[in-house]
Amino acid sequence: MATYDKVKKLLAEQIEPDIVVVLDPQSRTYKQIEGVEDTNIPLLIAMSAFWKFASKYKGEKYLVPVAQSKEMIQYSKEHKLDVWGCSGTVTSLAMETAIKFGAQSVYLVGVDLAYPSTGMTHAKGTMDCSVKNVENMEQVEGVNNQTVYSNNVFDTYRKNIEKKISNTPQIQYYNMSRIGSRIAGTIEITD
Repeated sequence: MATYDKVKKLLAEQIEPDIVVVLDPQSRTYKQIEGVEDTNIPLLIAMSAFWKFASKYKGEKYLVPVAQSKEMIQYSKEHKLDVWGCSGTVTSLAMETAIKFGAQSVYLVGVDLAYPSTGMTHAKGTMDCSVKNVENMEQVEGVNNQTVYSNNVFDTYRKNIEKKISNTPQIQYYNMSRIGSRIAGTIEITD
């Protein structure tokens, strides 16, 4: 399974995910899947996601309600829909997907939830790759006992992910980050 921002990168390495998950409502995020709309990879689309994902993607599509707004929760109640748990990050939705489909293990790839000392924000070759000033950010424990830099948003995402991990002890979680935050409940594979 992959989140949408990694699809092109995976396909370039000849790795085809089982499913792709999209969450973001911003129109600019569509660029991250543009050009691969004809793939046969199933696409799981949060009802909060930018409309073009559902409109333009040619492969299998699955629309799911997520608890992203009061309106979405109300609509789901009125229509007796199962609202999927999601804490604001596409990683949370991807994990919820794995849980609902009975995964035995989950590999968290690209889920750094922190900045290295260089301030690099995203992997090279991805849409949002840039450098942040980490000077005033909180230092947190990273994988391999290194120091990384975090903010309130990343801390909130990490805590919600850790809660999801602790609530699903039947699943083994692996943190594949080499430069990210330590995530409680995961086995770190940094080689």
